[in-house]
Amino acid sequence: KRIVNDRFGKRHKCRTETAPEPLVTAIQSRGVTFGPEAVRDYIAFPPAHLHSSSPRSVNAPNKLMPPVLLIRGEHDFVTEECIKGWRKIFTTDTTRGYREEVLNNCAHYCHLENPLGFGELIKNHCFINDY
Repeated sequence: KRIVNDRFGKRHKCRTETAPEPLVTAIQSRGVTFGPEAVRDYIAFPPAHLHSSSPRSVNAPNKLMPPVLLIRGEHDFVTEECIKGWRKIFTTDTTRGYREEVLNNCAHYCHLENPLGFGELIKNHCFINDY
């Protein structure tokens, strides 16, 4: 079982030669562990203030969610199927903009696997949205 978990981790979690120390520490102290089976059927829901029944529902442009940039790795366990719910939420009139990016040859921790590529995506997102 450990070999399967190690292979899964290397392919879908972090594709660096050795796991960065901050990631190892975070994983060791995260408490409950889970894998792709925990997110396979995950369905994203909008924040409570976007529900029309909520007292804080979106009724004016200043209540819109900020622009969204969804970044995932090519080998991420967060699959295309997982993000369908998020796409539905973020491509409505409640969001100021939505973009998806996939970093090649990365898994779930692409900010550690390709920090320059990840940084470029963030920089471009901020530039496009005039931050």
